[in-house]
Amino acid sequence: MLETIRDYAREKLESNDDLSATAARHCNHFFVMTKAANRAMKEGGQQAEWIRRVETDIDNVRAAIALALAGGVDQFIAIKIMVAMQGFWTLRGYVAEGRNYVRAGLTLPAVLASDIAHAHTLYVGAALAHVQGDNSEAIRMLDQCLALRRGIGDPTNIAATVSTIANVRLALGDTAGACAAEEEALSIFRRLADRYGESVSLLHLGQIHAVLEMDEKARGFINECLELSRTIGNLENEAECELALGALALENHQFDEAALRFANSLEICRRSGNSMGEAMALWWSGRADMARGNPDAASKGLEAALQVFQTFDMTDAVLDCLEDLAVIAHHQGKTATAVHICALTHEARARTGRGLPPRSQRRLQVELESMQSAMGPAAFEHAWVDGQQLGIQEGVRIVLSDRRQ
Repeated sequence: MLETIRDYAREKLESNDDLSATAARHCNHFFVMTKAANRAMKEGGQQAEWIRRVETDIDNVRAAIALALAGGVDQFIAIKIMVAMQGFWTLRGYVAEGRNYVRAGLTLPAVLASDIAHAHTLYVGAALAHVQGDNSEAIRMLDQCLALRRGIGDPTNIAATVSTIANVRLALGDTAGACAAEEEALSIFRRLADRYGESVSLLHLGQIHAVLEMDEKARGFINECLELSRTIGNLENEAECELALGALALENHQFDEAALRFANSLEICRRSGNSMGEAMALWWSGRADMARGNPDAASKGLEAALQVFQTFDMTDAVLDCLEDLAVIAHHQGKTATAVHICALTHEARARTGRGLPPRSQRRLQVELESMQSAMGPAAFEHAWVDGQQLGIQEGVRIVLSDRRQ
């Protein structure tokens, strides 16, 4: 809308004493829309259409949240919109914005006084924190959320919280705790006949068993999730399943299957408007190109993914991608740069409390030993100390500028 027309319309609303009522109707309209979008993105295969609709009206959604947070309407509507927007924020890279809304929501006395609203706000905040690799914050919020939800006694939300706790515990390296939590969640979802929740739990169990290097069991869970996701029309989980199956194929040197799975995931994400999933598929495709000895193609995919991860503030993914590019740099004779990058990723992971899965750690150790052999112990140690002083953003700049030289 043109600014002059908008100002004129606002002036007429104020003169007719109708501004507050109109703002309230506006807020309610976009609450209803985001709620419908959240439901549609989980089942029915309409994710792309609803993502487009929300993206088109993102400023209207922001205005609705701001009005509710300021008390222009029932403040609980702000929390309800945050719950509805969680998936959209994740898929489209608005995670930092979503976390800011959550922080604002957690300052409202009315929200803190309501166990239901407080728990919802904590859950959204934890899920978004996990996306950005802030797992200590995520687990703190989830533990508080679970205590509230167990007190309320809502099994659906208890299961969702336990499932997300499992995912965070896996990122923190607690595979036993992750597995126990996810099995509890799956049992509840199946008892409730919640097919979407069941599909998420199956995917998580597959990912947990992949980390445990129980590949056949992992494939079983992931294939079960894939079938269920296709049945209910959940494109996000379908794409994640293709990605996870591709990763397992890559681990077992089944390069053609891996490439096909990553291409499938990429196509689903592009078709459904899943920007984060598209970046993940590009990253894994780059890894497949690395494994096949095609560094130029690998670098192209990795760099494209890295820039998205950086824009989305996805710390864990940025670190993983930087490490892959460091390995390529080493094999192209830029070993000092590679050591610098590996040192900074090591330090950053130590700060976030996230370690690498065992297979990834073993692969990295082989590369580090190769770097040390190429440079000599003293030069390697000096480069490592220098790299420890670098920040993540500086590491990204170094890698990208080095690739263009």
